Amino acid sequence: MNRSSYNCSYFLADYLSYRSYLGLVVLLVSLFLLFFGWKFVRVHKSKTGVLGILFVFVGSVLNLLERMRNGGCVHDYLNFFGLFLFNFYDLLIDLGIILVIISYVRQSNSENKNSI
Repeated sequence: MNRSSYNCSYFLADYLSYRSYLGLVVLLVSLFLLFFGWKFVRVHKSKTGVLGILFVFVGSVLNLLERMRNGGCVHDYLNFFGLFLFNFYDLLIDLGIILVIISYVRQSNSENKNSI
């Protein structure tokens, strides 16, 4: 069964207008990249971590652009075992977070081995 739908809900939809939501998303993504991304790249210098941060950024921006193009909605077309629908941009964000976690764990493990 191939389902597809438009998801027009967004985080804090009951409290924020769509325009305020877009401003909040742009602010949060910018802060994430400025503080976390820059520090992570400088300290860890991991290609996996940098790729993860890039995936999170690209997925966030593309989701935002699709919402702007479709009047606040994103097209969810990937079906995850019938449990929920998501799109490719959500997948990029999820993969990016997983890559950052893997990079952080690898870095922590190598620091622990060096300190022993």
